[in-house]
Amino acid sequence: MRAQLLKLSDNVQEAEARSRQILGLIAGSGEISTFMAQLSAEAQRSGVVLDGYEPITTSAPEAEAAPAKPKPAKGEPPPPPPDPLLAPGLQKTSLLLTARGTGPQLLDFLRRLEQLSLLVVQSDLSLKHETKDAAKPGEAAANTTQLRLNLSLYSSAEQPAKAP
Repeated sequence: MRAQLLKLSDNVQEAEARSRQILGLIAGSGEISTFMAQLSAEAQRSGVVLDGYEPITTSAPEAEAAPAKPKPAKGEPPPPPPDPLLAPGLQKTSLLLTARGTGPQLLDFLRRLEQLSLLVVQSDLSLKHETKDAAKPGEAAANTTQLRLNLSLYSSAEQPAKAP
């Protein structure tokens, strides 16, 4: 029995190590500053101007037993389902990104975002066409498009420092 218990313990440790390794491969570095630098570089390559972003971080729920959730009262909408990509050990940072450029530039920028080697989910895309009058007579009016997009970056959750 002790030998079996020891073998099971070793198997659990190996499975946890594999899980951490897979998480590391999927999540990458997870540094928001690194991700923002990549966004900036891709925007410059595609000729897009980034106007702003608003980051929001969400951590995965603990794997411990959760208390029973009360049922919503009659007439209330049910709570949203949990994020299926937000596994224990991951955190989600959402960015509301605003960018400006021409249609082809924005398309190139979106394609470059899809090619990043990070777990990034794009959602809630909205486009707004802007036309500015010519500054001088004889010049063509400037046509740009404003892109608003939610980006969700999944990365390794920072481990809290353990007290000695």
